[in-house]
Amino acid sequence: MDKYRINNHGPSKKIQVIDNETGKVLKSWTYRRFEGEGVTENRRIKNANANANNYIKSLQNKQELSSDIAEYNPETGLYTTPDGKSYESIDEIRRVNEESRRMAELEETEEKTEEQLGELEQLIQRSGRAQRQMAERVGARQQGQLMSQLQRSILGTGGEAQTLEALTPGIQERAERGLLDRLTGIEAQTAQQLQQVPKLAIGQATTMAQLGQTQQQIQDQMARAIMSQETARAQIQADIDRQPEWWEGILGAAGTAVGTAVGGPVGGAIGGALTSAFTRKPSVQRTPFGSGSLPGTEVPDYNSFT
Repeated sequence: MDKYRINNHGPSKKIQVIDNETGKVLKSWTYRRFEGEGVTENRRIKNANANANNYIKSLQNKQELSSDIAEYNPETGLYTTPDGKSYESIDEIRRVNEESRRMAELEETEEKTEEQLGELEQLIQRSGRAQRQMAERVGARQQGQLMSQLQRSILGTGGEAQTLEALTPGIQERAERGLLDRLTGIEAQTAQQLQQVPKLAIGQATTMAQLGQTQQQIQDQMARAIMSQETARAQIQADIDRQPEWWEGILGAAGTAVGTAVGGPVGGAIGGALTSAFTRKPSVQRTPFGSGSLPGTEVPDYNSFT
């Protein structure tokens, strides 16, 4: 059954459009003499029916246009959406829906951006831990190799074990001090990187374009952090694998001064070489915010440790 029908109400001489679901008269046109459109009654009835048919078509068109988002109410002339809100036009509903969709997408993107910031912080922290572990491993390896080389150099050229024993505490002390300097540098670098993360925060971003830029910056920084960590790992591994050269001065001093008292030339020469080797700090490459690595990053040049 059609939603609407046309009724000729004889007593009132009106052509009516009735809603079949509610039984209500939505609109009517009179064909009374001097009130309807037309000179004769037949003409007035014909014109009233034509107006009623056109009205029904307009209602059907409105229903068809809004059927996917709202229901048109011919009694009020308003469009009602599934959430019970009423609007004067379909365009108004579409604008509201588009704004709602945009805000939902914006909130979702903000959540993803916050998650990415958290991931970046975790990545920086993991990178710092990995660099500390590598620095400790390199330090232990270098100290062990140095002690072995010194032992062969001193004892192999006729020196006494007491000479090596006397040098051992100084070597250990300087090695520990050098390692502490390296670890302190890594800690400072990690802290500096973490302080830069809030600069990438969402802040006043209110559009998808702004959030998109922020997300891209975060992704770029994460990629650079990963690349920096891999580069540092490769440098340190290469440092471990190749024969260290930084103690050659120490070994030379030990070889030429064997047989001399520990407090004399041997102690002075080896002590000076140890001081130079163990207290030399690694060079760093500073990069400003927004450049090729993490903002404010100090990237250790681990080759300078050797």
